[in-house]
Amino acid sequence: MLYAATYFGFALARSPRHIWVLYMMYGVYYSTTEGIAKSLIVHLVPETHRGTAFGLYNASIGLFALPASGIAGFLWD
Repeated sequence: MLYAATYFGFALARSPRHIWVLYMMYGVYYSTTEGIAKSLIVHLVPETHRGTAFGLYNASIGLFALPASGIAGFLWD
C-alpha cells in the first residue's frame, strides 16, 4: 500500500516539497522490503550457491526495471 500510495503521489505532486516527501516515503518502503528479499535468498539457497543467487537476483531486478521504466514513460507520455 505504501508503494502504491507513493507512486500515486508522484503522479499528483505539484511542488518540489511533495517530491522530497515522496522520496522519503519510497525510502521507507525500499528499506523495509529489500532486506526481506535478501533474507529470503539466504534462507532458501545453499551456502555454496548464494553468490550466484544474489547475482541472479540483482541482475533480474535490473533487467526488469529497464523495460518497466520505458513502458511507464511511454504510458505517461
